[in-house]
Amino acid sequence: GGGAAAEAEALGAKIEQFREWKAKVLAKVEAERASSKAAAAESASRVASLEAQLERARAEADANSSAPDLERRVRTAEERAGSLEAQLGAEREKRSKLVAAARAGKAAEEAKAAAEQRVEAVKAKARARVALLQAEVRDATQRAEAAEVAVKDGERHSKAEA
Repeated sequence: GGGAAAEAEALGAKIEQFREWKAKVLAKVEAERASSKAAAAESASRVASLEAQLERARAEADANSSAPDLERRVRTAEERAGSLEAQLGAEREKRSKLVAAARAGKAAEEAKAAAEQRVEAVKAKARARVALLQAEVRDATQRAEAAEVAVKDGERHSKAEA
């Protein structure tokens, strides 16, 4: 059995090598698992820290009411701007109405003035016609008077002759 003993020893050595290799692999796996666990823990703690910071920031913002306040201020400013725009629109409309009214008034004034001028022109024409008629009447009257005088003269002459 010397051969068998040697074979058993060789097998024992192989088993021992296998055990060592297995232990190394297990140790490596364990180390990786530990390191990944540590990394996960670190990541988790970083997340927690960031969440805490965010929460603190939110709490500060609420305490200062700076964020909501800012929003409210912006909203107020926007509303004010909107109302100013509306006012401006109303003012512009009012102004354009006033301008239109002024134009209409001016047009009415001009129309009235034109009508008055037409009336004056008609009156002037009428006066001229009256003056012309009066002149004609005077002329006719003078002619009639002249004719009357001539008739009387003629009568006197004929009486004198007779």
